Amino acid sequence: KEETKTASNTKSEKQSESSKLQSKISAPKPDEQPSDTPRVESLFDIEKIRESWSAILNTAKHLNASISLGLSTARPSEVNGNTIIIAVKYPFHKERLEEAANQLTLEKAFATILGAKMKLVIRVDESATSDTPTESANPLINQALSMLGGRVVTEN
Repeated sequence: KEETKTASNTKSEKQSESSKLQSKISAPKPDEQPSDTPRVESLFDIEKIRESWSAILNTAKHLNASISLGLSTARPSEVNGNTIIIAVKYPFHKERLEEAANQLTLEKAFATILGAKMKLVIRVDESATSDTPTESANPLINQALSMLGGRVVTEN
């Protein structure tokens, strides 16, 4: 009879230890606050990317010279996790940079300079457009003016 009693005591002790362990695992710690929205830790802050921006542009242009036009008004605007949001001035530049070949070039340039694989999102920055009278409605003309150092002359 004593053997049975000892076995049942050992069994109940194991169950007690198991339930204590389970409660430790499932119970939230007092200093941990549950979060409704997941916080994505960024690999780099926006300032680090802005500091490296000219090197990233030079690398991208070296890899694919035709990407220069699309990058001429591009600026890093935000970082979320491993996603970098790049703002451009014109929808034409956005379309150009979203082409598959250009996306690969940009991703390779970021990986080369920053040492990490980054995803890119291209957006048109509406605040970057200007309403000055010298601005043309055609982004290609504006781009040519910018690249060649020209200006619009109006006859009055």
